Amino acid sequence: MEEAKKQKKIINHKILNKHTIIGALLVTLISYLLLEGLFVGIPSEIFKAALPGSENIVQGITSIAGTVLIMLLFDRWFYPEYAGGFKGEKMLKWFLIALGCAVVNCALQLPTIYMAGRSLTFPTINTVALSCMGGFCEEAIFRANTCAYLMRQWKTDSGIIRTMLMTSAIFALTHTLNMAFGAPLLSTVCQVIFCFGLGMALSAIFLRCGSIWPCILTHFLADFGGLLDSAAVTKDGVMAVEASLTDVIDALIITAAFTAFAFILVRPSVRSDIRRIWDGKWSKSAEFQQ
Repeated sequence: MEEAKKQKKIINHKILNKHTIIGALLVTLISYLLLEGLFVGIPSEIFKAALPGSENIVQGITSIAGTVLIMLLFDRWFYPEYAGGFKGEKMLKWFLIALGCAVVNCALQLPTIYMAGRSLTFPTINTVALSCMGGFCEEAIFRANTCAYLMRQWKTDSGIIRTMLMTSAIFALTHTLNMAFGAPLLSTVCQVIFCFGLGMALSAIFLRCGSIWPCILTHFLADFGGLLDSAAVTKDGVMAVEASLTDVIDALIITAAFTAFAFILVRPSVRSDIRRIWDGKWSKSAEFQQ
């Protein structure tokens, strides 16, 4: 009797089991509202009112803490099916690959910045805080939760490709919301293009190693480097100037490079290993998807 009381309640996922695309959108939306709203947004606003000037530090701290919380909630949501996105395989290898992606991204962006007559500025606390929001929060939402959910649903070789494409498309399209905060149209289009390519690379890394931490490293450094181009972004990290033709070409080149890299990472010869990793993470999912 006591043992029965101690058992965690198993949540029934009727919609998520049968409607994968709707499920992916729901997982993304719920994760976004909880993380960006409850775990990061509200504490930041409270501290902004109580201690002016402290919101940047609070954003950084709550972004990291919120990432852990939202991933734990996802694990609980799918208890006892999912093994979680914290641990992975061959972590040193994937951290080095993630670092390489960040370096390549910066190297490809620097010429465009200088050709536009802009220069990099010294980082501030705000730079670190905003990079944490992107690097930690967005990876938790789109890779640790949405991408993982899709791998629950799609366990075939073609499912690996569909998971990458869909996760990256959702990730990219959510950046159209920046127009509501004043981002110019063409700059937003450039960001959407860039984010699709970055999302493809990050999804591939996540699928190969099973851990979110290398993805967070790449995303944090990509945002950190972009925010150093302070003439092009506001203090809230929104694009402030209209993109040029050079910016569009640069976004297309980076996206093509990252997309090609993603397909190399999930080439047919390694897909059985990817399935092994994710069959292990969702080892109990079949009995709950009836």
